Amino acid sequence: MVRTIGVVCILVIALVVGGCGKSSDGEGSKGESVSVDPFSKKVTIKGADGKGKGEFGEGVKLPAGFPKDVPLHKSGQVVAAFHQGDSFHVSVKTKDSAQKVIDAYSEKMKAEGWSQEQAMDLGAAKMVHFTKEGRKVTVTATTTDDGAMVSITTQKD
Repeated sequence: MVRTIGVVCILVIALVVGGCGKSSDGEGSKGESVSVDPFSKKVTIKGADGKGKGEFGEGVKLPAGFPKDVPLHKSGQVVAAFHQGDSFHVSVKTKDSAQKVIDAYSEKMKAEGWSQEQAMDLGAAKMVHFTKEGRKVTVTATTTDDGAMVSITTQKD
């Protein structure tokens, strides 16, 4: 929790400094590095141990090693991607409804050989959980004013 607060504080400072039209770099209390590029509108965070990395903003791409059998929603745009070791988290925004996203994932993941273990409908938020060969994937779609925000988390058991 303290580490997260430290990183958030650095991000806020970096964004303020980055507002001058220059790239800005910073370091967290645990050695994390933060880089803000106002031209690409992207923030990059790297773990002190060099094993974790995250990006958010415009033009974010899937991290290297993201599982090929976990599809992205076809009309979505990646806005955040984080990974550490074999664990990944990707956030995608789409103009599709949360229900349409969840229905598409249920179909596509099963086609990729995943077993759907759980599904929850909390109204504005919907979640499905899949397993395959010692791995887990959770997909959450939350309704927004202009579609849905989709979170995809993958990890090994």
